Amino acid sequence: DVYMTTYKGDCVIVSTPTGSTGYNLSAGGPVCDPALYSIIITPICPHSLTARSVILPADAKITIKVDVSKKTQENEAVVSIDGEMISELSAGGYVEIKKSDIDTKIIKFKRTSFMQIISEKLGKKGAQCRGIGMKDRRERIVELINEKRVETQEELAAILSAEGYKVTQATISRDIRRLGIRKVVSAEGRQYYVAGDNTRSGSIDNYARILKEGFRSADTAGNILVIRTLSGLASGVAAALDAMDLEGLVGTIAGDDTIMIAIKTPQEAENIKKIIEGIARK
Repeated sequence: DVYMTTYKGDCVIVSTPTGSTGYNLSAGGPVCDPALYSIIITPICPHSLTARSVILPADAKITIKVDVSKKTQENEAVVSIDGEMISELSAGGYVEIKKSDIDTKIIKFKRTSFMQIISEKLGKKGAQCRGIGMKDRRERIVELINEKRVETQEELAAILSAEGYKVTQATISRDIRRLGIRKVVSAEGRQYYVAGDNTRSGSIDNYARILKEGFRSADTAGNILVIRTLSGLASGVAAALDAMDLEGLVGTIAGDDTIMIAIKTPQEAENIKKIIEGIARK
């Protein structure tokens, strides 16, 4: 027998590769492919920055002993298997863990690889677990719009939330504008989103087309410009305005059919109003 280390903490998890995606993963332990014949030891809340998980060969015999240097107390620790308490240990007590001589055969009904399952759990459908970023979220929005007809921001937010993305109405509205996503009308008369040019690319003709499709009217109130659009087209028009880099334009906020634009000065607000009206009415 060889002494390895002493863990000071709340618990020690011992798992197989198959079980490595459970409590072991939650405690910060490594994910191991089941094809690796091994045993994983992971401490929970260790009182040391150097305490880390250890991966041992499957034929290793592991002995975990409750430290006797502490003041002896009854029921110092417990042994739990898959959440079920099996035994209590006092100081000096120990448990031995080793691979069973009997192998368990598991039938798989789906030809899904371990890495595919991990990708699904930790990827898009587990986005909140890995702190999904703006870039990934926006890429997924474009994928969804290309895959299916999404008619409202509420519908898009519901789909993303179901996949694990943390989004709000404001987040969706901002992403739609930045991605240049706009609405079109189907043959049945229903409006739905389609992916457009990125807000920082494309030509003035594309922006002009979007303005012509959605613009209804524009009014100024000091340095604030309010634009009315056809229902559901405000986000597309706002994205076009953001991408045009109009002088003095600070930012836009879009609802369903109304856009509020913050502009540096009242004079610049009037200038932008005239530019927009000129483009929309050509």
